[in-house]
Amino acid sequence: MKTTLTSILLILASCSSTNNSHIARNINSTPVALGRLEWRMDVAGLKSETSDPQTLLGEKMQNLLQQASKDLVATPTLSVMSAFTHEGKLQTDPSYIAFSTAHKDFAILYRFALCAKSGDEKLADECAKTGRYNLMRWVQTFKFSGQPMTEVDFLQVFTSADLLIDSMPIPDKILLRDWLVSAVKTSDAFYKSKKTTDTSLINNHNTWRLAVRTIALKIIGDSKMLNENSRLISEHAKANLLPPREWKPDPKCPNNFNEKTYGSYDFRQRDALHYHVGNLEAWTWMALMVPSQIDANTRKTILEAFEFLRPYFTGEKVHKEFVCSTIGFDAKRASAGQEGFAGNWKPEQAYKLLQMARAAFPEIRSWSEAINESRYDIWRETLAGIQQVK
Repeated sequence: MKTTLTSILLILASCSSTNNSHIARNINSTPVALGRLEWRMDVAGLKSETSDPQTLLGEKMQNLLQQASKDLVATPTLSVMSAFTHEGKLQTDPSYIAFSTAHKDFAILYRFALCAKSGDEKLADECAKTGRYNLMRWVQTFKFSGQPMTEVDFLQVFTSADLLIDSMPIPDKILLRDWLVSAVKTSDAFYKSKKTTDTSLINNHNTWRLAVRTIALKIIGDSKMLNENSRLISEHAKANLLPPREWKPDPKCPNNFNEKTYGSYDFRQRDALHYHVGNLEAWTWMALMVPSQIDANTRKTILEAFEFLRPYFTGEKVHKEFVCSTIGFDAKRASAGQEGFAGNWKPEQAYKLLQMARAAFPEIRSWSEAINESRYDIWRETLAGIQQVK
């Protein structure tokens, strides 16, 4: 695989200089893609939107560039870690606190990366340089374990890498690509070791694993592995989102016995829309950033899972969370007072999902209008905004 990647890299290198920002600034040249992922906009389009603060995306981009300018002074060197060990820990655990500190800096890295594609010449160059520096610190420090729930947050780093990779020198491109390959290989090895009865082969863990795998492979550009990946996605959608043969609601769980629609494996395993929503977010990532990996039947299945959510979001139905969960850790989080793990599910818990999903699934826009004016982190706001500009 390395030989193939190196060959691809040399071809790319012959077509671009170490810093190709001057190409992006020539609006009369051939359109320059933002990256290898499906951004639905090229560099010139993003610059045009950014220059008009009267548009919703333009306002967001202006805010992003202003914050990136401050970040260049305040936090030019971001936090890095060699491993994440927070999965399965309460938010008060030291490992979770350490993760949260590093994770906050992912948003700064993304601002640097998007600034590099949209700022004026001087600012863009400074952002690109600082973004590449911090990205490579992660590449040279963090070792993937293959555990998807400790590494899913790297999707934010991967999108930043996609924006920065074309401006990187060849040695750094090789290191980045090898790092992404290691993310795929360790994930595959981690899942290959599991027993066939392990529920993480069916639930949101495998959905997130495929999301990380899909986006990494798209940036790498390995068409052979992407073909195999598409098959894995299709098979997982059936196991994760469709009811088993002759399935019926469990009478031992009166909390949702009257809900005759299956919803998803995660909803039934955890008795929680919290996990149904989280699982759909992973599906949305794949449909949004690498739509070619989602075939028509899989897309239809994902939309059915959104339709299951609709009446709970609009208030037609109410669900009390985690009453019949089969996972003991859910009860621990509820006892610790962790938000979202007890009481009725709240529609605002789906806002982040729907903000992203509206770009990938226009079919849901009619009933998800309520989230339009909601404010989130600049990463989600700009990513969703870029995807929805017509």
